[in-house]
Amino acid sequence: MFYQLAPEVAGGLGPETVFDRSQSPPIVRALHYELDGWPDDDLITSFPCFIVTESMKKMIEEARASGCSFGPVKVTTSEQFKDFKEFHQGQQLPKFSWLLIHGAAQQDDFGLSADGSLVVSESILEFLRKGRLDYCDITPIGSS
Repeated sequence: MFYQLAPEVAGGLGPETVFDRSQSPPIVRALHYELDGWPDDDLITSFPCFIVTESMKKMIEEARASGCSFGPVKVTTSEQFKDFKEFHQGQQLPKFSWLLIHGAAQQDDFGLSADGSLVVSESILEFLRKGRLDYCDITPIGSS
């Protein structure tokens, strides 16, 4: 079984993101993620990128997942995030990593569907569920 994941969009691509827009979806060469809020989930997104907390990264590495690697991401907070200080009061943001997906959907543990959706294997989903995915929609898509 494989599953389509739709993580929370907790912000957007910041002004320091470097794109190659000659392809669709665009290829991101350097990622700057600007948080508008953080739902405490270990996996968040802003098309076409995914980022994970350090604890989720360690789980994925321990699982020896295929189809992904990790890269650096600059994470900052937006004015909207700052406007909700009372909601985020005392909240320490974790360290994040860019989850780079290069696997084939419904073949590798991590892959992207034709529309850019994240597709994961059942075995990796079990690892991911050890973290926080409270705002991530998870939809079964069948087996390969």
